[in-house]
Amino acid sequence: MSHSERTSSVPAKLTTKQAILGAVLAYISLIISQLAAVLVSQGIVRLGVPSAVGSAISGILYIVLAFLCVSLICRKCFKSTMDSCRITKFSVKPIWGITALILPCIIVFIYFMMPGHLKNTVMDAGELCYTITNAVIFYGLAAGIVEEVIFRGVIMSALEQRWNRYIAVIVPSVIFALSHVIGADLNFVSILQLLVAGSMVGIMFSLITYESGNIWNSALMHIIWNIVMIGGILHIGVEENKYFLFNYVLDSHSFAITGGDFGIEASVIAIMGYLIFSILAIVLLQRRRLK
Repeated sequence: MSHSERTSSVPAKLTTKQAILGAVLAYISLIISQLAAVLVSQGIVRLGVPSAVGSAISGILYIVLAFLCVSLICRKCFKSTMDSCRITKFSVKPIWGITALILPCIIVFIYFMMPGHLKNTVMDAGELCYTITNAVIFYGLAAGIVEEVIFRGVIMSALEQRWNRYIAVIVPSVIFALSHVIGADLNFVSILQLLVAGSMVGIMFSLITYESGNIWNSALMHIIWNIVMIGGILHIGVEENKYFLFNYVLDSHSFAITGGDFGIEASVIAIMGYLIFSILAIVLLQRRRLK
């Protein structure tokens, strides 16, 4: 038996109550951990600590609180360990490490080939340090790891252990997409586009988790994607965003290309990227089963 097969094994089936309770508690844990981390960061900054340091502390605290909550859920609700949710020691397969770099690079390259212009935002040293720290530590490491631990770790495993893998892939992916709709100022078409894109990227992360046997491969993809695409380093859209270090302002206003009100993460181009690497994960899973 391979290492990935050992780490992807699951314990005896959970009851419906255990599965639903564990999934709900995991989602609540994500919200509470993030809120607590942000509030602590804001308090520290008000005391005179540089905003970059506050952002770094916020990201680290977010991860720590989420892991503490998840450990408690696994022990008390699932009567198991975090390993049963594929939250194992850090391990990344080379193919997914490479993919984590390739996916955002391909998307950025395609957009840079489209008509538009590049602009950089003038920032002082403090703003620049905060922007980079926020992108790498909070939006990158913290958000990427915690969201994968919650959605592809606890929730997906809970649904799989109670029902089956199909439900375990689809349901958390749809919830993941819906989570990005909350609080967003979007029109109806943009909401539909976001639900499709959010579900597709969730399915991609889920399939990668199954293929690799742990959450760290999808987490690495999530981290690098967030750093490059949403953290504050590079913004691609129809208007300049002054909170990003670099802006590539597109001439096109087609919602299929721009992703509508949500942005290029929900574009047809991004969705095609999610689909291609989802297919790669399926192919690798099928090959392993045939061995």
